[in-house]
Amino acid sequence: MATKRFLILALVGLVGAANANVFEFKDAAGFERCLSAKDVTDAAKPKRRLAPGEVATRCLEQGLRLAREDRAQIPEFVGIVQRNSAPENALDLVALEVEAKPPACNETANYEVLLAALARPRDFPTPTGSYYRKAEGVLRRCVKDAEFLGDIKEERESSNKFVRENVQFFFKSNPAIR
Repeated sequence: MATKRFLILALVGLVGAANANVFEFKDAAGFERCLSAKDVTDAAKPKRRLAPGEVATRCLEQGLRLAREDRAQIPEFVGIVQRNSAPENALDLVALEVEAKPPACNETANYEVLLAALARPRDFPTPTGSYYRKAEGVLRRCVKDAEFLGDIKEERESSNKFVRENVQFFFKSNPAIR
């Protein structure tokens, strides 16, 4: 009986340790495991399960830290977010990429992430503001590219109400952009 109890406690400890380590990834495979993790417990309070939003937020923060160290990983990380979370959650990664490499504005995955963010109400909250405010910074960088500018202007006629309104608002707020 004591051996059985010890075995159960050891297994519970291993599960808790695995959950605590899910946020300590160093590569794209670990990032994907993190974003797809289920039933993650809080390392400080092992009996408390983290909500999916808490898990995603922590994974995205660590992913962004890794992307800052090695920007070549960004396209892969964007794809991972698109597969395992709301695409607009990759907006910080896209912003980081277009800051370093303006032609990245025209990459399909980045454009999809931007549109997903614009498909939310302007005041839709995120832990660090609103998707629109984050998207606005990316838009300002990307409209310098003629191809991107033409594409985003077409979104003023989008069938998605929020995309249409947010793009129109962006151009009204930035009259120097033609």
